[in-house]
Amino acid sequence: MRRVLFSIAIVTILSACNQAPEGNTHVKLETTHGDIIIELFDETPGHRDNFIKLVNDGFYDGILFHRIVPGFVIQTGDPRRRTSYNAGDDVSDLTYTIEAEIVPGLFHQRGAVGAARTGDNVNPGRRSSGTQFYIVSAGQVEEEQLIAAEERINIGNEQLLYSKIHSEERDRALEADTTLTEADIIEIATNRVKEEMERSGRYQIDETQREVYRNIGGAPHLDNHYTVFGQVVEGLDIVEAIENADITGSVPTGDVRILNAEVLTRGLSGRR
Repeated sequence: MRRVLFSIAIVTILSACNQAPEGNTHVKLETTHGDIIIELFDETPGHRDNFIKLVNDGFYDGILFHRIVPGFVIQTGDPRRRTSYNAGDDVSDLTYTIEAEIVPGLFHQRGAVGAARTGDNVNPGRRSSGTQFYIVSAGQVEEEQLIAAEERINIGNEQLLYSKIHSEERDRALEADTTLTEADIIEIATNRVKEEMERSGRYQIDETQREVYRNIGGAPHLDNHYTVFGQVVEGLDIVEAIENADITGSVPTGDVRILNAEVLTRGLSGRR
């Protein structure tokens, strides 16, 4: 009886998480390992519309899964890796980025679909790749890992904020032609960051999400840093099959690709 009640509780938790209104667009990815159906979230309209356009244009037809990290993610959508796993073998001008849509409540649970991007050091706006996306395949997360993920997220947020404020203070000092030294600017920036972090509060994973991470799985350390714009609603077993493909490093040794991508009718039934 206890096990039955636990199962019911998990279903209830999942229905409340990464849950977009019924009627959202669904996309079917026919892969070399089987079909995956993704629900796109209306809460991230820029990513939704961009993804739908790419699917309708046939961009994903035949593209490779170029990165597989067991217990973490599978990734695809690099236009330079359509015929070969060697980056640069294919020429493409689709290297644009789109504005981040990091929405509270859309998080990296198992099966989440997120937009790949470059790091904060070259991409402080956390803009997403226009074409590359990943699917989270990570398993259950221990409480210690959740605490570590929160710390990692907060450190990243603090570093990004410091970089922004330090740049502002340096520009202000140059414009005012002051006698402030670099040490003075660092001290001012450090104090401003401390005040801002105290005012805004530290990032915390809420209890509902913690339950999903503990019991279903996911990659919590990516939260608040990358845009989640969809969720696998059918075909998690196919995600697992791709995850278990033979790899060298993180690159598949065989042919692992999307054969065809298709936008399905809006209004499919809820998650399965």
